[in-house]
Amino acid sequence: MSTDLRSGRSNGSTNDISIRARFDYSDVQPTVARFLRGQADRIRQQCVTSIIQIGKALREAKRHLSHGAFLQWVEWEVCIPVRAAQAYMRVAAWAADKGAAVVHLTPTTLYLLSASSTPDDFVVRVLKRAEAGEDIASINFY
Repeated sequence: MSTDLRSGRSNGSTNDISIRARFDYSDVQPTVARFLRGQADRIRQQCVTSIIQIGKALREAKRHLSHGAFLQWVEWEVCIPVRAAQAYMRVAAWAADKGAAVVHLTPTTLYLLSASSTPDDFVVRVLKRAEAGEDIASINFY
């Protein structure tokens, strides 16, 4: 059974958006659980911030190189796969006008929402939920 992000209702479909299982903190002390949750939040936010910053830096570099030279530069000098660089740049361009809520998304969610195939109304609904403080990290989009 899953929860439809678009409506917030359960629809019984396994092909829709569902709430993902969370780590079980019951085996650790409450203070350790609180610490670990905080660490997870900080690490997620750092990943998102890094993806966006790297994407911006790549976009700036790309302006100075031809397409072929840029791809070669990414592989040889930056040492990341071209597809990863393209994903970072797409996320950076997408996130530029989305506001502070994007830092509360997971990297996977960023990639999904920035994809050209993702419907705009879906993006708006997810961002509204993130802005409202909903734990978007707990949503499994697959």
